[in-house]
Amino acid sequence: MDLLRGQTAQDGPATIHPPRKFGYELFFDGKLVSGPETPFWSFDEARANCDGNKKDKPQIRIECRYFGKRFGP
Repeated sequence: MDLLRGQTAQDGPATIHPPRKFGYELFFDGKLVSGPETPFWSFDEARANCDGNKKDKPQIRIECRYFGKRFGP
């Protein structure tokens, strides 16, 4: 099994999510966590959600993408 840096065998297989290039995607520590409705959100909705998550969860590495391009506060 190939492991990502910092990952242990107990963490399970590495999860890599290539950009879908369709709407909003939210990742926590590299795992896709956004729901099925988020690809249909406007950029303003996506920005507000991303900003809120980064503010409320500083201990988590958060990545936000909109149509495959990363963005953040």
